[in-house]
Amino acid sequence: GRRLGRAAALVGALAAGASAAAWGVRPWERGTAASVALAAPAALAAPATLLVARDGDCTAVSLAGEAGCPETPGELAEDLAVWMQRSGPSGSGSRAYRTMGFPHVRRRLQGLWEEHKLLVSCYAAFQWLRSGVHKNEEPGPPVADDVQRGLQRVNERPNKDSTDEELRSWLSTTYGGSRSKRLLASATARSEEEALSELRAFFAWFRDNFPYYRGACGSCGSDGRFLGLARPPQEEREDGSAAVQEVYICSACNGTTCFTRFRTAPPVLRSRRGRCGEYSWLSLRLLEALGFPARWVDNHAGHVWVEARVLGRWVHVDPCEAAVDQPLLYAEQWGRCPEHVLAYRSAPGRTAGDGSLPAVVADVTEHYRPASAGQVAEETRRAVAEAVAEAQAREAARTVQVANAMVGGAT
Repeated sequence: GRRLGRAAALVGALAAGASAAAWGVRPWERGTAASVALAAPAALAAPATLLVARDGDCTAVSLAGEAGCPETPGELAEDLAVWMQRSGPSGSGSRAYRTMGFPHVRRRLQGLWEEHKLLVSCYAAFQWLRSGVHKNEEPGPPVADDVQRGLQRVNERPNKDSTDEELRSWLSTTYGGSRSKRLLASATARSEEEALSELRAFFAWFRDNFPYYRGACGSCGSDGRFLGLARPPQEEREDGSAAVQEVYICSACNGTTCFTRFRTAPPVLRSRRGRCGEYSWLSLRLLEALGFPARWVDNHAGHVWVEARVLGRWVHVDPCEAAVDQPLLYAEQWGRCPEHVLAYRSAPGRTAGDGSLPAVVADVTEHYRPASAGQVAEETRRAVAEAVAEAQAREAARTVQVANAMVGGAT
């Protein structure tokens, strides 16, 4: 009763736009937790239960009922304690907060994220933290912002990403000199089957040497339990363009493992850890270094892969599956028939850091659907077409601005 009342008082302060002093309220003793039912904020689709836990100078806030988030105050307190002991901020007097995504305190939480004092429960909460958007429904067709992010992904490449020469050197050293030469020659081969054979051999090797990361402990290899998302160290943000890292606790040795979501090739080549995001980008860069025109493909439903142009034909390549020229893999083997697949390609001839040329996007959905699946719903096709058109218009306007700025800087 008394603890719950104090929890409600803290919730009231947060909902009203709490000041910095309000965040210093200490209504519970070490190791205690509470919950309170809330009316649904505008950004949520249904009423929610706010979970609040405290451990020393650290506070955890979460919403029960969200996928991947703690369901009880006790579970939340447990996660907070583990994070603070092993991965959280250190030093006397430091405070940290964990949240699922309570809209009224988003600005304050963004500041805590910048200070490395926030553990976010899941990717839905992370999306909310960055954009203010919180969705409880299944993924729908991409909107213009989604398409624009895809265009930016392939065009605005970090200066610290690997060069073509560095990647070819890595291939020669790691994949082997003779095999690398055959792979390089396959980009200009006159036989499609010869080129596809070399690509299949390489990506079979790639899958064996770059396994899909599922949260294994970095010390003993046992399965880990997902704790949440934290801000990566400055070095990883600068060198790997990383925006987030996943934190896991080992079920066997109780150690903590951080899995940083890198967006450049070098750290992935070193760690040999990744998922479709890391491996699709690395594959795109490797294909380009070999001389294949390549594009990055997003089904806008949680999976990405690449395509390589082989003798005038765009060929499906999925590094996580070691799949080459198997476009019906997702519909026939995964049981997920794609409804909105977009292929993104950077402007030919561009260099790292040069954003003056527009990237291009193509709707390739039909290539990944069997004939038996029929046509995608008209409403979905129209939504995708409108999103692509709007994003392309934004991209064209952006490149004009960049070009004008370059001209202005040269005069």
